[in-house]
Amino acid sequence: MPEPAPVAAGGTPPAETAASRRPRLLTAERRLVLFVGDLLLAVSWAWLGALLTRQAADGGGGAGFRWNLALAVVFLLVASISGAYDLRQALRPRRAMARVAQTTALTGVLYLLGFYVLGRPIFAFDSGQGLTPLVTAPPRIAPMVFLVATSITVLLWRVVFARVFTSTALRHRVLVVGAGASGRRLLDDMAGMPHHYRVLGLVDDDPSKADLLVAGLPVLCDRSGLVETVRRLGVSEVILATTQALHPELLRELLRCYELGIAVRPMPAVYEELAGRVPVEHLGQKWFLAPFWNQLGLPGVQAAAKRALDVVVAVGGLALTAVLLPLVALAIRLDSPGPLLYAQERLGRGGRPFRLFKFRSMTTAAESDGVAVWSQRSDPRVTRVGAALRRSRLDELPQFWNVLRGEMSVVGPRPERAAFIERLEEAIPFYRTRLAVKPGLTGWAQINYPYGSSVEDALRKLEYDLYYVKNQGLVLDLLIILRTLGVVLTLRGH
Repeated sequence: MPEPAPVAAGGTPPAETAASRRPRLLTAERRLVLFVGDLLLAVSWAWLGALLTRQAADGGGGAGFRWNLALAVVFLLVASISGAYDLRQALRPRRAMARVAQTTALTGVLYLLGFYVLGRPIFAFDSGQGLTPLVTAPPRIAPMVFLVATSITVLLWRVVFARVFTSTALRHRVLVVGAGASGRRLLDDMAGMPHHYRVLGLVDDDPSKADLLVAGLPVLCDRSGLVETVRRLGVSEVILATTQALHPELLRELLRCYELGIAVRPMPAVYEELAGRVPVEHLGQKWFLAPFWNQLGLPGVQAAAKRALDVVVAVGGLALTAVLLPLVALAIRLDSPGPLLYAQERLGRGGRPFRLFKFRSMTTAAESDGVAVWSQRSDPRVTRVGAALRRSRLDELPQFWNVLRGEMSVVGPRPERAAFIERLEEAIPFYRTRLAVKPGLTGWAQINYPYGSSVEDALRKLEYDLYYVKNQGLVLDLLIILRTLGVVLTLRGH
């Protein structure tokens, strides 16, 4: 255990400590390291696979290399869709293995489809040379070598990555200030995400908690001993897990920690970074006045780009709906009597009501008494065809019309019924905040949280929705769209 750093003349602590000089890789930076490793391996095997099969002619060109390079792009894209860069999955070898196997299998299927579609060369006319190959016939052996070698080496890279980034040397040494409900919630969830922090103990002023274990960790001192404990244990970060006003002495201690080069971060910010959601129950009222709320919605250019993306996706979605409509209509009609479409009033941005359309997936007597009832997992009101439509998300296709009309966006919180919103805003703080943006066909909550049918589920989904409201942007929208495609392709919808 490191000795306390000496205090300079006049009682002023040194500008920094050894702990403050240690590398501090954030979650996004760790994810980037993982992706760069995959990228290097995929590109390397794109070349080596073609070289080993003698399909890398023309000084690095050749059909084998070009097709392998295209396959590398598909592999990385499918890995992103399947959640392979979620550190909660990547840092657990068994889960990482499943994700890589899923990625390899889906990439192979997509290549086979391309192989049979493009089984013959496609030519274009050039006035000087006549017919020249535009797309050459896909090779067989080089892509097979690429997929096998890439999947094996990516798995080995995952093992190395997990060993390195779960080692204690790269974890942030942390003290948590506050042993109350906020601190306990943080520690409980950190236990499921041990890759980033090594929590050494807690700080709390309550004498009854002195020398107690909270979530298996000791309460080491009160506020007066914070700086001494930080220096004695070599702490690199202090997490403030309290929503109450800071005591002047605690504020002075935190400022001294900051002067020592120790990061001081509020619990909601740390939780948001690790879990991808905002801990609603542990936010102070001043959270609503934080700087990110000063800007309503996206900037003008991004807002226009988001609307353009909505229109393009909606037009494509409606075209797909028109193609599938005869089959879906026949299946619904044969399965149960009733209309093809189901319309229901939901609340949109600013609480404005609109009529949402879906393919009917329940019996016509689902709410015969007129009382709004949450849909549940394995809901007996759902028909057999309706269950299949829900798993594939095909029941949502008519909502592309709502997107085209501007009542919804492709990405956003799911629109809710007025009766549920009135009930939930009384039980859950900040619930109406989700109405600050357009509701969406899919969203951050939909791809991160399973089916919800209770106030507790609504609270957890709101935490993801608030994360989206706070961090909304085109990059996050595209990520959600890609992850949603993975849900649809693997029939993991609800």
